[in-house]
Amino acid sequence: MEIRDRRDTLRMMALCLAPLVASSVPVATLAKVATPAVPKGRFLLKRTVVRDLADGKSLSVERIWQCGFSNEARGMRVDGQQSDCHVVAPPELKALAAMEEGRTSPGPFPALIDASGRMHGGQAKLASETPRAVHLAIDALAARGLNAADLSEARRLLGSLAQAGGAAISTIPADLFFPAPGRQATARDLEIGEGLTGTVDVTVMSEVRAGGLLERMTREVVTRIANDSRRSLESWVLTSV
Repeated sequence: MEIRDRRDTLRMMALCLAPLVASSVPVATLAKVATPAVPKGRFLLKRTVVRDLADGKSLSVERIWQCGFSNEARGMRVDGQQSDCHVVAPPELKALAAMEEGRTSPGPFPALIDASGRMHGGQAKLASETPRAVHLAIDALAARGLNAADLSEARRLLGSLAQAGGAAISTIPADLFFPAPGRQATARDLEIGEGLTGTVDVTVMSEVRAGGLLERMTREVVTRIANDSRRSLESWVLTSV
């Protein structure tokens, strides 16, 4: 793989992985909510993720879980199970879309929530997002016509990049069910390799209902590398049923 091709490959892979790395970036902490009461009834939790791809295309994944809250010794517990999944992807990622729609994700469940409203005890368990992003990047490169040798090199480089970003990256906010309302923002620099650098800007907006329970949380990640800019948008919406 030529140096220029190597840099282009790194740039594309970093754009795919950066939103996952960004999910581990701490943001400024707002005022904590008071000790929450256990919500009554059943709820639907919907997570929607939209990621910019190459050539102006995008990938959208919407997943829904049925869930309910109960008392727990150190706070409360939230149990849930997936009830639906819908993926919208460009034709060249049809196989990935079918695989994702057929996959059942545990999401944040079961979640143990302490007296401050934060999840604890292993909530950071969606590290599988990283290998899926690896597959997404490789599929995108394959669609661009890279040969087998270059794809093999791309996989090796991608593995190094993922390791540099952290092997276990949680995409579930610890305060998901009882977030601090308002806006939080942060930024970080990316050191990618081969002389490439970039930035990741993360903005989180949270809305809550009476008692501090989640109504909507959105997280926008804007990744800039060289002349490329990609946007990823994640939303969590909790509704009563």
